[in-house]
Amino acid sequence: MSRKDDLEHNIRESYVLIRQYEAVQRDTDRPEERKRAQRVINEQWELIKGYLDEYISVCERLRVSIADDLVETVARFPEYGDRLHSSILHQTTEDLQELLESEGLAEPEQAARTIAAAIPAERPLLFQTGLCAGYPLEPSPDQYFVAQEFGADRDDLLRALEAAFREFNLKPYRADQDILRGHILCKIAAKIQTTLFSVFELDRTQNRTRSSGTWRCYWPGPTFCAGEGSWC
Repeated sequence: MSRKDDLEHNIRESYVLIRQYEAVQRDTDRPEERKRAQRVINEQWELIKGYLDEYISVCERLRVSIADDLVETVARFPEYGDRLHSSILHQTTEDLQELLESEGLAEPEQAARTIAAAIPAERPLLFQTGLCAGYPLEPSPDQYFVAQEFGADRDDLLRALEAAFREFNLKPYRADQDILRGHILCKIAAKIQTTLFSVFELDRTQNRTRSSGTWRCYWPGPTFCAGEGSWC
């Protein structure tokens, strides 16, 4: 068993103990038992923090991601926030790289055919009438669409994606990077339809199923998700 495996095992064991003693606190009406349970809980969190100090460094040295089931545990400690974010970005971009290669979408001509096939013969209703009627749908096989909130770390994801997909000659596209005719919602909808895939970054307040981390969903023709879970 590697040191990484040892540390993961230790963290999980400590977390199981924490859950057990949290149950003791809920079930007992004896103050001394509650006090003892809280002492054990505090001790185990201190142990976990010690394990994490080494574990995150090991993951960074090996250039591997933090185990999925430990992400929420790591997120309890604000001091690991930046390193957790980097780990998630690394895993997300690796997942998408592998998928592009396995599906042959890294090859420009096939990518163009994939996008063209995904555009219905009859224009989607959004582009037939109303606000976006007549808006052009032109395949952009060398681009992927990136949707983000305006935040302080907004460029972190973009830089990670740019580095990951530079070898595929793919460029990110954000809706605010240029001015095109028509409503911005039409531009966004058109880019989602005509780029090779789309990346959507959701912050914790938008995460409907987990309390930590960031989700990213991708659409390269058929829908799939990567990152910390499977909700799109």
